[in-house]
Amino acid sequence: MFYLIPRALRPKKGIVFQPTFSEFAEALKSSHAEVLNNILKEENNFCFTYSANYFHDKKAEMVFFCNPNNPTGQLVEKSVVLHMARQHPHIMFVVDEAFIDFVDEPGKYSVIGETGTTGNLIVVRSLTKFYGFPGLRIGYLVAPPDVAKKLMEYKEPWSVNTFAQHAAMVALEDGEFISRSRAFMLQERLYLFTELSNIPGLLPYQPTANYIFIKIKRDGMTSPLLREQLLEHGVAIRDCSNFTGLNNKFFRVAVRTREENIMLVSTLQKIM
Repeated sequence: MFYLIPRALRPKKGIVFQPTFSEFAEALKSSHAEVLNNILKEENNFCFTYSANYFHDKKAEMVFFCNPNNPTGQLVEKSVVLHMARQHPHIMFVVDEAFIDFVDEPGKYSVIGETGTTGNLIVVRSLTKFYGFPGLRIGYLVAPPDVAKKLMEYKEPWSVNTFAQHAAMVALEDGEFISRSRAFMLQERLYLFTELSNIPGLLPYQPTANYIFIKIKRDGMTSPLLREQLLEHGVAIRDCSNFTGLNNKFFRVAVRTREENIMLVSTLQKIM
């Protein structure tokens, strides 16, 4: 769907706030749109603060925005996103809420219920993260009726198979799984963040989703090197050195089961 949106709406230029999910820029490029990268600063913990200066280019007709952001985990409140959309009605705002189900108080941040109040807001959701079936490749978007109609004209046929659709419907109705998963994530995320914070040479950022973004503070250690050393112990991390706006001092880890989290922490303690 990220590729479908610029293919159907044909923006001349698109704005991306970096570091973020790399497919946003790739989707714009695939439709021959120029990508305008706005780099969020490390000294501000990669947090987004609204500024009209981001949108001064009159040819910018689309913005990709990730909330919570991947890989940094930073969140932007709903009021800020809606303010941007209303201040710049000529720009289509595409908000990726793939990880919003993991967030505490998602209603404070999600704009999925607001697409009818503005004509320039598209929300994309994933079902492969929270519900744990990535191989089915299923997600959905919510947009104003005229925008949705335009997207349907360009959407390839049979993009979702019957099995994925059925699994999605069952998953969305499983209230017990949703509440159990949120309780589990809240507990394990806090545990893992606390343990990582006690490892010398590592600076984990406050997590909001099912992953933790970490900076390496030790001289001589880089994220590619750490990744290679961890793989020797059967542990995989996401080296973030190839994200625009980041360097080889950043990586991301998933929040997993207590046993796996203990294994990650103990291995990092040995290496660091």
